[in-house]
Parts: sequence; structure tokens; C-alpha cells
Amino acid sequence: MIKNSKIYTGKVIHKRFKPKEHYFKYNVFSLLIDLNELEEINKDIKFFSYNKFNIISFYDKDHGDRDGSSIKLWVKKNLRNIGIMTEDISIKLLCYPRIFWLCI
Repeated sequence: MIKNSKIYTGKVIHKRFKPKEHYFKYNVFSLLIDLNELEEINKDIKFFSYNKFNIISFYDKDHGDRDGSSIKLWVKKNLRNIGIMTEDISIKLLCYPRIFWLCI
């Protein structure tokens, strides 16, 4: 059961006055992903995939070392390097996912 991961919605608003006035506003969404739930989200939500193409995708290579290695292990390694114990830790990542392969 997916308990800790969420979808957040919002708006991006931009206004420029120089050199020419310009304005736009559009809706966005981001994902708060509990990294312990990634495999479950991948299995339970048909339009979401972990490390492969889908309507909405999350790739480890877009985060951390950006080499495709586990973002969860990367976070834990960095926490241990600064003296934070990582046993039984919950790691949540707020991000924009890939949509139809596009990185934002």
C-alpha cells in the first residue's frame, strides 16, 4: 500500500518587464516519492515506471551521481559520510518526474 508518496499540484507564474513585457502561467505537478515505495508505485500505478519509459517515469540517473546507480543508496552513503545513522530511515524526494521521456 502506497502511504507516504504524494502528488503535489501548483502553478508556475512568470512576468518580465524588460526588455519586453512577457507573462505566462501554467499548471505543474511534482511527486513526493518515499524511496522505500518506488518499487510498489512502479507495480501498482500502470502509467508510472521506475527506470523505464512510461507516461510518467522516475529514473535514478536523473538524481544523485547521475550514473544510474540507486538514488536511495546514494542518499544513505552521503548521510553516513556526515555522521547520520541510516538504519530505518525514511527518505523522501520531491521532484519533477519525466513525462513521456522528457526531463524538465
